[in-house]
Amino acid sequence: MSYADSWNKIVVQVKKNINSKEEIVQASWELLFSTIFNYPDSDIDSQRSVKMGVMKKRADIVVKNGGEDLFIVELKRHALHEGQEQLFSYLNQLKVDLGVLVCDNLYVYDYDFTAKNDAYSVLEIPFANDDSNGARFVELFCKENFDKQKIKDFINEGNAKKQAESDMKNELSSELAVRLLKEYFAKKYPTIEKAQIEKILAGYNVSVSKKSLYSPAPVPQSINENFSNTISTSPEIILMIGDRVVSSSEFKSKLLEKRVAKRIWYYENKTEEDVWEARDFKSESGLIGNIRSTKFRHWRTSKLKKLVCIISE
Repeated sequence: MSYADSWNKIVVQVKKNINSKEEIVQASWELLFSTIFNYPDSDIDSQRSVKMGVMKKRADIVVKNGGEDLFIVELKRHALHEGQEQLFSYLNQLKVDLGVLVCDNLYVYDYDFTAKNDAYSVLEIPFANDDSNGARFVELFCKENFDKQKIKDFINEGNAKKQAESDMKNELSSELAVRLLKEYFAKKYPTIEKAQIEKILAGYNVSVSKKSLYSPAPVPQSINENFSNTISTSPEIILMIGDRVVSSSEFKSKLLEKRVAKRIWYYENKTEEDVWEARDFKSESGLIGNIRSTKFRHWRTSKLKKLVCIISE
């Protein structure tokens, strides 16, 4: 099995256990470190007791090699900051400089326990199929490949790449596009004066704008045909998976799996789109009640006529 396939297997397991009890999540990760990362049971120290002042706490997983602690794993649902602080306390107490936090995403830490204040570098890896950093994480943390310096380099390189991507996005602008067009045409048509190129470009609108993160899913024609022009009753809520209108129970099951849906708000004079990030939505949560608890409840004053919620296939 390739490292990419191994990472995808981890993603499936994480999503499967997103609402599971702590002991199930714990057992799942212990099994992953045994089967995918190839650590024997004797190297997977589960729920180790760690003395914190007058109290004792338990580190979820300490992975070691013989008598040497290699890295500490802290398992949380969505509480990043709480999990980070707890992980740091274990790293400090056990004098370990590599940590892994599992919550909404996976976070890999290079931690300096010799510093007075928390000093660290961290790389965030989303639980997404075919993520290149995810595959690299599996490769570097396997027992046979484990090398602290390579992991630290991986964190630094990942952050440098992320910063470069952020800088590139910040540089994207209409001004940059116009400047590059001027340079392109000046090189391609050297006989045309610079002032003339600028004059030609001035006659065009050149803009750079960010695309929507989620492309619109097609709304069936039948929905548009039934789009009422009155708002005397509560607006219709239409639930869709792909291009299919589905029941609330089917939509809820898919939402618990995907954790994200697109919402299209149809008002009297306009249409708006946004993204519903349902990270805290639970199996016991009421779907329609959850939807109505948003800005939907102001439907009278906002003149909302219809809401379509769509989850991609």
